[in-house]
Amino acid sequence: MPPAPQTPFPFRMASMTPGGAVAGSQTNRVYITGKRIILQAVSTNPADTLIVGGGSIGPDAVRCVYIIASGSEGSAVRGFTLTNGHAGTTASYQGGGGLNTERAIVVSNCIITGCFSPTYGGGMYARYAGVTQYNCVVSGNCASNGGGVCSFSGLVITNSLITGNLASNGGGGLSVCTVYSSTIANNTAGGRGGAGESVNAYDCYISNNVAATFGGGIYGDGSVVSHCVVSSNRANGNNGGGVWGVTVKNNSLIASNYAGGRGGGAADAYVYDSTVVGNTAASYGGGLASGADLARAVSKNSLFIDNTGNWGGGQFRGSATNCLLAQNHAVTYAGAAYGPAILVNCTVVSNTVQTAGGGGSFYTAVIATNCIVWGNLQLSDGATNNWVPSQSGYSFAYTCIFPLPAGATNVAGNIDADPRFVNFTGGNYRLGSGSSPCVNAGTNQEWMTISYDLDGKIRIRYGFVDMGCYEYIYSGTIFSVR
Repeated sequence: MPPAPQTPFPFRMASMTPGGAVAGSQTNRVYITGKRIILQAVSTNPADTLIVGGGSIGPDAVRCVYIIASGSEGSAVRGFTLTNGHAGTTASYQGGGGLNTERAIVVSNCIITGCFSPTYGGGMYARYAGVTQYNCVVSGNCASNGGGVCSFSGLVITNSLITGNLASNGGGGLSVCTVYSSTIANNTAGGRGGAGESVNAYDCYISNNVAATFGGGIYGDGSVVSHCVVSSNRANGNNGGGVWGVTVKNNSLIASNYAGGRGGGAADAYVYDSTVVGNTAASYGGGLASGADLARAVSKNSLFIDNTGNWGGGQFRGSATNCLLAQNHAVTYAGAAYGPAILVNCTVVSNTVQTAGGGGSFYTAVIATNCIVWGNLQLSDGATNNWVPSQSGYSFAYTCIFPLPAGATNVAGNIDADPRFVNFTGGNYRLGSGSSPCVNAGTNQEWMTISYDLDGKIRIRYGFVDMGCYEYIYSGTIFSVR
């Protein structure tokens, strides 16, 4: 997390008077131009000191604060409530009903609420780089893009609450921002990115946001979500209930999200070292899904548990390495993973499919190496149904699976013996003893020499890799954990 920004000196002190200053065709309650100004409330409670805009979107709009022109860099706005601000419709003055800045400034300890813009950033719009906002509440604002805050220049937000904002297009809460240690909740987008569009989030709580199309939580082709909780978000009309197009990493939790299309937890995304649990997709991939580009659904060192989809309860297409896919459910096909998909050193257990012949674990064109595929069922009759032999494109190697895939290609090293988990019924799918047939039964691959299992233990311990996502450690062994 970056340190709280330091405000530059010297400053001129500013006081407010009723009325407003006109910049072009836009009236503003506070207008800072060409000077470095600190605008600070006397009270430490921002609810005590209000800057109130007025009018409505259009020619009678009155914005709360406008900061412009060279020389204004380093200005600061501290300790105010900015409310009822409106941005006009003239192109140069449209953004940020509450605050519009064209210079690098600091906004802190403020409440920005009930403000409106016809285009960017209902609450706040930052047009240039170097703008920082921290310890703020941004709520109940409305715009076309970035209902709460919008930036096209890398705005940084820290320790803030972004809630109840609305964008008619993209980014219900935020658009084009980097956010640290903040809560982004209960925002709505009429298009994509209920919580935010093109937003990088670190140590954030992202919950109960809604998008009409893609990315109920975060939409961003290349955005990063790190060490975050992304829960109970909805992409009602399309893909990515939690996130779309995002790299999820560093022990993030993607939970209880919903997609009206594919990818209840994540769509066209990369999931590393994270947990994806309890998500639902109306069509494909309860946990994670890709479209035609299989490289757009990649999971590594992650858990997929209790997700539900029509096709592919855990994952729809793509690849998974060192992952646990357990207790996922599909209505029609593939309780765990629907192909084409590539699985390496995955444990695929206790997944279910409702339809007879649908594949408790897999359906069509799944390539599995060093995996354990065990105890997956079709609920229509309770039969073990790990894969559907009538489908084509399977390839199983060095995999523990029942029944053995006699009709599949590349059957080297496959076994059908009980893997002997620590506690199968209790959900502990680590190998229970050194006598497990899965210990040292895999085939080594180059990437394993510098990798770890799902518990963070060195991947190859006794010469050969174990099958599944967990490496067995014999009693008395000294081992390192990353």
